[in-house]
Amino acid sequence: LSSLQVNSAVANQLMKKNPEEAQRILYTIENQSKKISEKIGDIIWSMKPGKDEFMSLGTRIKTFASDILGATSIDYAIHIPKEVNTSVKDFTMRKNIVLIVKEAINNAVKYSKAKTIKIDLIILNKTLTILIADDGIGIAPDVQPGNGLANMKKRAEEMHGLFTIQNGEIMGTTVKCIIPI
Repeated sequence: LSSLQVNSAVANQLMKKNPEEAQRILYTIENQSKKISEKIGDIIWSMKPGKDEFMSLGTRIKTFASDILGATSIDYAIHIPKEVNTSVKDFTMRKNIVLIVKEAINNAVKYSKAKTIKIDLIILNKTLTILIADDGIGIAPDVQPGNGLANMKKRAEEMHGLFTIQNGEIMGTTVKCIIPI
């Protein structure tokens, strides 16, 4: 929010002196506002574990995946049984699950060159397993992991879970997160 305030003040000062630069800053403000709005929406949603299907964990993930993947040529399949919605009630856990899935989908779209992505949430023996698998190019061994992978691992560990990445140039990448519920 502070960044929005500073950028707004700078854009205001540049309006007459340098309209092109002011326009660039306004575009930055627009993108920052969108990201902040999404994050606030995620936080508010995660704190409302109601029975309403619109607010379910599965619906939240499906909506995000459809919004992102629907704008690409990537085929995708999502499997989230209804029991996931009733089994995960802790708001921090709900938020972390959604953010892990979002990051994994974003990474696959940006870097994998995949033709297909599968998203599965599975509950078995009081454990939730999250699988996001693509058939893309995998992660090259010389690529330094970014903040996204570290954030996913950290979120899994906050839930006392296990985070792994299975990577292969032929079979793509699978993000796997096993969380006790």
